[in-house]
Amino acid sequence: MHTGYFGTCKTARENVMDELKDVHYDAFISYRHSELDSFVAEQLHKKLESFKLSKAQQKAVKSGKTGISRVFRDVEELPLSENLSEPINNAIKNSDYLITICTPRYPQSRWCMKEIELFLKSHDRSHLLVVLADGEPSESFPEILTYEEVERKEEDGEVHIVRRELEPLAADTRGANNKEILKAMDTAVLKLCAAMFGLNYDDLRQRHREAKMRRIMTVFGIASAAFLIFAVVVTGMLLKISDQNKLISDQYQSLQDRYASQVATNAETLLMDGRRKDAVFALRSVLSDKEGEPCNADALKMMYKAMNIYGVNKGYAPLVTYDMDEDVMYYDVSSDGKYVLVVTDKKARVFESRSGNVIQEFIALFDEEGNPGSLINATLCGTEGVIVMNTDREGYFSLKDGSEHSYSGFGGNATFMKARGGEYIMAQEYGSVWAIGPDGEIRYEMDLKKELGNDYEYLYPIQCDQGRVLAQVDGTDKAISIIYDEESGKILHKLSPRDLTSFDEHYYCLYGDTYYELTVKGDETEYDDAGFYEADPDETDLNEGGSDVTEADEAGEEEYDGAGTDEADPDGADADEADADEADPDGADQDEAGPDDTTETGTILRATDLKSGEVLWERHIDDVFTVGMVISDYGLYLYGGDATMIDRNTGDIISHYSLDEGILTEWIGEDDCFYYMTSSGKVFIMADTGVLWEVTDDFFLSIPSETIQMAVITDKLIAVSQGTNYIVGYMNDEIGTEVKEGEGNYRDMYDYQWADDDELADYAVLNPSSIINAIYSDDGKYLLAFYSGGLLQILDRESKKLVKRITIPNSYGVTLWYCDAWDTYVLDTEDVSRILNEDFDTICEMPLIQGTIGNDLIVLGQNYEDRRVEVVRYDELIRSSDEYLGDYEPSQEIREKYDFE
Repeated sequence: MHTGYFGTCKTARENVMDELKDVHYDAFISYRHSELDSFVAEQLHKKLESFKLSKAQQKAVKSGKTGISRVFRDVEELPLSENLSEPINNAIKNSDYLITICTPRYPQSRWCMKEIELFLKSHDRSHLLVVLADGEPSESFPEILTYEEVERKEEDGEVHIVRRELEPLAADTRGANNKEILKAMDTAVLKLCAAMFGLNYDDLRQRHREAKMRRIMTVFGIASAAFLIFAVVVTGMLLKISDQNKLISDQYQSLQDRYASQVATNAETLLMDGRRKDAVFALRSVLSDKEGEPCNADALKMMYKAMNIYGVNKGYAPLVTYDMDEDVMYYDVSSDGKYVLVVTDKKARVFESRSGNVIQEFIALFDEEGNPGSLINATLCGTEGVIVMNTDREGYFSLKDGSEHSYSGFGGNATFMKARGGEYIMAQEYGSVWAIGPDGEIRYEMDLKKELGNDYEYLYPIQCDQGRVLAQVDGTDKAISIIYDEESGKILHKLSPRDLTSFDEHYYCLYGDTYYELTVKGDETEYDDAGFYEADPDETDLNEGGSDVTEADEAGEEEYDGAGTDEADPDGADADEADADEADPDGADQDEAGPDDTTETGTILRATDLKSGEVLWERHIDDVFTVGMVISDYGLYLYGGDATMIDRNTGDIISHYSLDEGILTEWIGEDDCFYYMTSSGKVFIMADTGVLWEVTDDFFLSIPSETIQMAVITDKLIAVSQGTNYIVGYMNDEIGTEVKEGEGNYRDMYDYQWADDDELADYAVLNPSSIINAIYSDDGKYLLAFYSGGLLQILDRESKKLVKRITIPNSYGVTLWYCDAWDTYVLDTEDVSRILNEDFDTICEMPLIQGTIGNDLIVLGQNYEDRRVEVVRYDELIRSSDEYLGDYEPSQEIREKYDFE
């Protein structure tokens, strides 16, 4: 509504909606908006509104209706509106009958089910008519059509609600193609009209057939007199029209084919950007429902790729995006890669990683002016939960069973950090730290001020090792490293504090009973030794440079054996001084990396024994740009602008590399080797020998197309941020089962007949002098001629005519053979088998086919192992793609950006 100087006026859309509000309809067609369902609904709509009763039939209709004047189908009657529910609700209420177009897709639509529920609220069930358009009744009829709830009065007078099974009578329009569907629809329309007019179907069918016959005879009688004259003239014209129609049909098919090829190109871009569902949706729009109809080879080939039908090679590929309405602030991935949490300043969403479906959504708290009141605090907890604060719902929410509970110990200002690979969440607020288990329950609380002093408030977990957590605790001007038991929160070790006001940067890691500290020295401060001292719960003032080490014990007496740490010396003996080397009794100079050199700038690395506090070794490492440190069984790794491997037992440098590109994220792999990724998506590995090499091609099946701002890596999922308002999920899928040695029927890939020059001379279309080599297909029906530049010609051996011309980068090792499992020819090129259609176009690319096991294929997988995969034909591909899409509809923004309807 709009108001102005002349009062209130309505928009054109509102006027249309008002006009439709009280319109009466003979029937409302309820259907899914997929290709087959829409076709049936559209054709049924036309046939119903054009159906007329004879005068004799009209007399038999008790309601006095003479025909069907108006049928509601949303694409015809619904005005443009942001709110679709009001006009649809009015149309349902104002319709005499509801016609449901039932297919296997129909029961999956919540919207269609609501249409049935709304209709039954105001209409008798006998006015609900069913059309079976696809599939079997058991999979196409929703439960609301096959059961109803009725009251049953027992002998004792008590009334129970019971379910009564129904057997809906359906008009059947199923057919192998559109022609068969239209033929079956004539009978279906008669059945529907018989029900709507209250007539006997057999009488209506017989009278309809008689009326049709009379019309034909009348037309034939009039036409027969003029036919002889007309036939002479038309015969000549028909030949010309036939040629023109064929030309128009060919041109139309060519345009359709070109459009489908363009859609395939756009779909490939969508796949590279991680928008798999959008790619499948676009391809589905140009592929027919059933095999045998015209099909674009490029689109079909891309659909096999998009659905990852034959992705037997193990590697990460972009398969899904997690879209938000605003710019992403941060995101998180569960340790098993099953869920992805994405947070903006207005909402937090938890996605199921594989489907991209939103599992939970939380809305930020807003102030009176509509601005977010405070930042959202959210983190995934364990593998099945999420913790959220400062939103419309707060607390722990189980993603498994939907249970939830709130926390009373802390509020929305708490910050969350992960420990032990995300299984434990550390929540802290004002010096208190709570450990939250994977089930959302608070396991224990740590009082940092009580344990460390009033100035210490912020704890940051760094590393979990053998049930212990190495963490840094920051205060106002000091920081201290602690090691605590992850199950109880008991502090096992306190390391001496350092000055936060210095220009030095510190990094820590733990391996067994050895503590490693890396100090990247600034230019204006001196480096102080990191001594150890007893963790005394009664002592609030910390020694800044203490070198004594005793066991941390809350009771002061209990011995801790979980970390392999000795009990504190009852005699109070001091631990060895934290020097790099043992003191020289002769007064000899210390090694170059000793304490005397600690005033120098550079990088200092020190290893200290936790039991004794003894400094095992200390090294001053020049010319190494470092921003982090991790450790594995093979060694200690420093990374930043360089990648350096250190012998953790001696401190010696094993290898050192200056990097051309900065490290975005790093991790220790399952093989205990050091991996890192750059912002361009390149992946490198440093093995146990210290050798560094790039493994991007082995790691990714599809390398990120855009610069990566951040990456979170798990075994099953890599979530990377490339755009501002979405996250791309790269998944590591591996399809097929390993084939044991000797299993299956392997084909001889080298048993082919070569063509000699005399044979090539028989082909007029060939230039034998330019041919590099030529062989026949395995059945001898076709000749493959290879030219320089990668040109391959396939020729029919019997007719000597050219069948197909293909450009292949490497024409050596190419063979053509007939695959019984596929029922078509296969063109092998290097490591790829190309499945060909009857026109010898490639409709699917898959790993090299080695042989068969029954109707399954043996293909060459990664590292040259054989994998067994099932042949997926066209109908199964289309069915699986429809199941994958469900109700999904791309946004208008995506449609416009990638240019598809």
